[in-house]
Amino acid sequence: MQFCGSYLDNGRTMPYIFSNGESSGIAKGYRCPQNSVCISDVNPYGGVLSFDNIAHSFEIVFVIMSANTFTDLMYYVIDSENLAASLFFIVTLFTLTVWLINLIIAVIVHSFMKIKDNIKAQNKRRNADRLLISKTSKKQHETYSTKTKRIHYYRKFEPLFCLLIVCNIAIRAKLDDANLVYRFDCAVTIVLLLEIIARFCIFLPKWRIFFYSYANLIDLLLAVITAIITIPPIRNKLNIAYDWLSFFFLFRIYRVVMMISYIKMTWYRIIINLQSIIDLSIFYFVLLFLVSIIVTRLTEGIVPEEEIEENMLTLYNLPNSFISLYIITTTEDWTSILYLVQQYSPNTSTSVFVACYLIFWFFFSNMLIFNIFIAVIAKSLEVSEMDKRKLQITSFYNKLKRHLNEQKYTGLLSNFKRKFTKKSDYKEKGEFDEALLLLLLNGKLNEYLMVNAAQKPESNRIYNYFSKFSLVQKTESFLTSYFQNPFYNFDSFHNGYKKRDDLTFAEASQFLMDQKQLLANARTKYLKENPFYNTSLYIFAPNNKLRMKCQKLVRPTNGKRIEGVQPNEKLKDTFLFVSFVVTIIMVVSVCIVTPLYRREYAFYSSDWGWPTYLDCAFTVFFTLEFIISVIADGLVFTPHAYLRSPWNCIDGAVLITLWINFISELQHSGPASRVVNGFRALRAFRLLTVSSTAKETFQNTMISGFWKILNAAVVSMTLLVPFSIWGMSIFKHRLGYCNDEESTMAECMDEFANEVFNWEVLSPRVYVDPPLYLDDFVTSFKSLYEIISLEGWVDLLEDVMNITGLGLPPSHFADPFNGLFVVMFNFCSTIFILTLFVSVIISNYSKNTGTAYLTEEQKSWYEIEKVLGTVKPSKRRDASKFGPVTKWSYRLVVERNVYWKVFLNTCLFVHTIALFCEIYPSPAMLNNFRYAAYLICSIAFTINLILMMIATGPKDFLTSRWNLFKTVVVIGALLTSAIAYDVPRNTVYANINKLFLISLLFFVIPRSDRLNQLLKFASASLPALLSLAYTWGVLFLVYAIAMNQIFGLTRTNENSSNNVNFRTVPKALILLFRMSFGEGWNYVMNDFAVEAPFCFYSSNVYDSDCGSKSYAYFLFMTWNILSMYIFVNMFISLVVDSFSYVYRSSGPLSNVTRGELRLFKRAWLPFDQRGTGYISEERLMSFLRKPKGVFSYHIYDERYSVKTLSKRWFVKHNIGDPYDVFIDYGAMNTDMTHLSQMKPKTLNRIQTYERMVEYFRLINKRNGFKGIDFTSTIRRLALVTLFEESSCLKLEDFLTHFMTNQKCDLAIKEKRVIETLKMVICRWKFKMKDYDALRSMVLEDELNTAFIKQEFIPVESENPFQETESNKVQEDIPKSDIHAQPYPKFDYHNTFDRYDPYNYASYGYKGDEHGFSQDIRLRNLTNNNDEIAINPFVHTFVEAEENDSDKKTTTSVKETELASRTSSSST
Repeated sequence: MQFCGSYLDNGRTMPYIFSNGESSGIAKGYRCPQNSVCISDVNPYGGVLSFDNIAHSFEIVFVIMSANTFTDLMYYVIDSENLAASLFFIVTLFTLTVWLINLIIAVIVHSFMKIKDNIKAQNKRRNADRLLISKTSKKQHETYSTKTKRIHYYRKFEPLFCLLIVCNIAIRAKLDDANLVYRFDCAVTIVLLLEIIARFCIFLPKWRIFFYSYANLIDLLLAVITAIITIPPIRNKLNIAYDWLSFFFLFRIYRVVMMISYIKMTWYRIIINLQSIIDLSIFYFVLLFLVSIIVTRLTEGIVPEEEIEENMLTLYNLPNSFISLYIITTTEDWTSILYLVQQYSPNTSTSVFVACYLIFWFFFSNMLIFNIFIAVIAKSLEVSEMDKRKLQITSFYNKLKRHLNEQKYTGLLSNFKRKFTKKSDYKEKGEFDEALLLLLLNGKLNEYLMVNAAQKPESNRIYNYFSKFSLVQKTESFLTSYFQNPFYNFDSFHNGYKKRDDLTFAEASQFLMDQKQLLANARTKYLKENPFYNTSLYIFAPNNKLRMKCQKLVRPTNGKRIEGVQPNEKLKDTFLFVSFVVTIIMVVSVCIVTPLYRREYAFYSSDWGWPTYLDCAFTVFFTLEFIISVIADGLVFTPHAYLRSPWNCIDGAVLITLWINFISELQHSGPASRVVNGFRALRAFRLLTVSSTAKETFQNTMISGFWKILNAAVVSMTLLVPFSIWGMSIFKHRLGYCNDEESTMAECMDEFANEVFNWEVLSPRVYVDPPLYLDDFVTSFKSLYEIISLEGWVDLLEDVMNITGLGLPPSHFADPFNGLFVVMFNFCSTIFILTLFVSVIISNYSKNTGTAYLTEEQKSWYEIEKVLGTVKPSKRRDASKFGPVTKWSYRLVVERNVYWKVFLNTCLFVHTIALFCEIYPSPAMLNNFRYAAYLICSIAFTINLILMMIATGPKDFLTSRWNLFKTVVVIGALLTSAIAYDVPRNTVYANINKLFLISLLFFVIPRSDRLNQLLKFASASLPALLSLAYTWGVLFLVYAIAMNQIFGLTRTNENSSNNVNFRTVPKALILLFRMSFGEGWNYVMNDFAVEAPFCFYSSNVYDSDCGSKSYAYFLFMTWNILSMYIFVNMFISLVVDSFSYVYRSSGPLSNVTRGELRLFKRAWLPFDQRGTGYISEERLMSFLRKPKGVFSYHIYDERYSVKTLSKRWFVKHNIGDPYDVFIDYGAMNTDMTHLSQMKPKTLNRIQTYERMVEYFRLINKRNGFKGIDFTSTIRRLALVTLFEESSCLKLEDFLTHFMTNQKCDLAIKEKRVIETLKMVICRWKFKMKDYDALRSMVLEDELNTAFIKQEFIPVESENPFQETESNKVQEDIPKSDIHAQPYPKFDYHNTFDRYDPYNYASYGYKGDEHGFSQDIRLRNLTNNNDEIAINPFVHTFVEAEENDSDKKTTTSVKETELASRTSSSST
């Protein structure tokens, strides 16, 4: 079928016409060639496939959600409309499939795994009894094997038997002579039979122990079976069955696999869950058989016989239904079965019922059961909960070691974001890592690990983690051993571990600090001994002026620049920005100047076209950038050499390709042009340099993860290679056929009458193979590799079931038993090969990023932390200043009038019904109803929008992003709907109107707590998702440019078309998107692997329309691995992890609801009515009493509050009599007993409460005394009330939190000392009867409090962040005559209530940016005692009291405190 939107008539583009002959008036999409007409006729499959109504549209959307055959629909729509139509499919797929469907799957899989773990725990003892070999027997076998010398001698020869097995498998894969292969099989079988007999004799006389090993049992079984089938008479009787039984020869490869420790451990972790996989498999196939019976009866007789002859899978009998339903489970071309049955259904009800049944089976079998299989495999590769914390420490040491020796530079985006948001990261301080090491040295891992601090890393994990380096670092390690250069000596950080196996974590921390100092000293010494080492290009010395100017522009490749100038931040960022802009222009130019564009404008024949000038400019600019970087830091042998960075290596490769392209254009090199043009794609890699997160993602996935990908590929090969050889043995040369479909191989000659478009054309007979065939090992391996992606396996299944014999023409369902091999491989490849490959890569990526080591509680906390970061405080205007209209609007929309709310909900419901009623063709009456409903609902929402703006104020209203979205949508819907009456519905304007109308459905989100919470988690996880999407997008662009430059002129073939090609970059991107989900990628690859004589070849690449087999195989297969297997699954994994609250129905995540957030915002609102996000420090204690729910923290429960206790203890019978009070002493004694029992818990809560208060004071200081911010407050309360600090934080955050708690504890102790001192002074003054001094003391406290309030508490009508006369800091405080002012009455009891003990400034306290002075911080980090040094001024007062006890002191309190400041400055 060819879909179209216009046609050519005498060179003119004509609009498509309707079936009645009328012109549509619109020309779009694919243009039919001359002498043809584009007619709008019946929709495909008898009208099943369409968007004409909501039911059919829902079916198509579900097909898109299935991620299979959806690209056929996409290209149908593109041919009918334009390329922009692909956006609908792309957005739908990512929104519904990658995001929503995977969340639903995660919920079900998580519930299943939870039930499975519970059942496993309950049946652990019973399952132990069901084992073939008990644990006791296995232990007995291991003990006997270790003690017997004969077994030790045997194991020395075991690799020889494995080598023999490898040789046998290699011969089966390589040789075509069946007799020679059989003879070698016999020889190997005899040797291995003798080997198993000898192994049995080794265990004599305790021969029973031989059977206590699974390996012995398997080897014995294989030896017996292979010995029997290789007996010549039996071999001759078996015939083709011998090829099927060759499986037992190939199964011996497991012994080779067990010799490789990495692969052995990976498979061992999977085999542990083998019982679960077998149980699930039995359940699935039994269920498949039962459903097949029902479907057979349901669809019996629907599909006509003539259609059955053309389509094998039509559900016409039980075996056919069985295999058809299995195909639906695997998703491969499942819609052809669905559409076919619907097309021939006798009535609409049958069509709907069958469609619902098949769709439900697809959802249940594929999205549930198969994903449970995948979850079981992936679960086996996860890190156990018990090991996660220890591995976090190991990962932290590796990160810390890197940070101590390298200076981390952020990307350009991060720098701009930090400058615009004016946020600084405390963790970027240079002292931070050293401070963490000091904590580790003091053994602060006790609470984190909950084990002894002297615990050793398991298997010396610290050294093992340090010893993993990239290829560049291995090269540097070689240079170290050759040149003995400390600048390349990374081994010094783990050489000590080779000598010591008993290092504790504290000792490892000390080792890191020592090695850092030793390495710094060694490098300094080396520079003194080799002064020319730091001379770039052996010309520019460190003090060279040109080099110093260049160093200001670029940053060093690693660490802090030695003997040079550090980069100037402004110049560096400017230079990076200019480079990034030039990179964008270069990439855009490459996307424009395609091979088709060059051929059309004959740029390839002109030496200096504008693309050549542009390439010349790019070459000069990036060459200049390279020269500046090399002059600044050297090329190879310097401390910060250019090539020591992998990203600089990529930039260098891009520069080389720029020169190659430029020279190639000037010389018009023909054969090399295809390769040279492909190098242009590397230019897009420079786009990654703008984001440090994107670079890190790419490095963890592609650069550092390269060896992980190879390891995962090797593990997958252990199944793929044996299946390839087995399939080759069974179907070698049996899948070929003559193209007339009637002749045998011997008769396939001469010509035959071939029917082409109802015309008979004489065509030559050719004996050909199908696209997927298994004639030798290479083609078998390639074919099975292709169908791992579930693409084309149904074609292979049909081909093998149609086999009639060697060289004979195929016949419909001639040998269904052959399909068993394809089904077995498909099932094993889906469950094991594909899932194993993806799981290993995702597991290693998550280990590199550290997410694999997070416990469930840690994941919960960091998700809650992200969500709480998106919560903003509410705003409330002063109602006393409202006018009548504003007050009425406020009551209606802000206070949510019930009737108005019901009216809006009704409008939204009517609007939804109107959208559902849209059909094609539509009656005029229905159109009028829909247009009226759209307009009325849009007017209602516009009125609500205006009222909301009046009630909240335009400024506050527009500060909300949700309000901005509503404004755009409502106004757009109103304006477009008002004009829609006179505009045809098949125009672009109508599509814009529909987009606004559909966007109104998003207004449902605030009306649902669950949807609102989902939106908040989506916005919180957006940065991580965008970062991965950006990296993936750059990879898309690289491959799109490469495909365009190499295959931009390749002819279209059977599986390519006018839009399915690489002629432009947008078409290449859409095709790559299609292949990212496995849609026909292998058939498209074969189209672009076309070579002569099936195409026109020319030495000039611009005159040739051939492809390239080598380039096609490399690019398509690597894209299949990188995008489909890695990035798609990484994206899905990130989505599932980011929204894990959806499938965690219990725990802290379930407590943070929309209602709880509203309670906290209501508690905050009275203290911050303008929604600034800050409250003053003086109002903190009042605020902490207000929150309710999960964000409230009180020392005592609500049942022990004063109000509750008074009601329970005191009862009044006569309200008029104040003395008629009954005291319930029993309840009083009970409550006091409970309170005394709760004393330890109460003391702990008091300590936590005091720490929390001090933490908020510290936050205020960090905020520059703006106030205590909303986000820090709600996060801290959530951490205290919902989590345990030692169990929910990562090690780095835990140590940071520990440092903060130490500072808070120190502040609390200092306050207690000061308060005690003030009490002593006050008592002394009172005892001396110095009432004037007492009055002075109280008055000064009041003045201090007034000054603080005047300084930090803004007037309600002012902006607290704008400096005005009322909130400006007063530098000259007027000095009042305290003694001269009369004080009417001394209120002793309220003196200390009015005094603010947290005002450190009144005591002359000066701290650093972290809130505490440097000496106190260091003393606190190194001091393990709980005692605190008393300030010297305490002794001063005591001394004064002893010396002057008989004298009346006349020194004012102010002078005493000033003296105390002077004496305390040395503390």
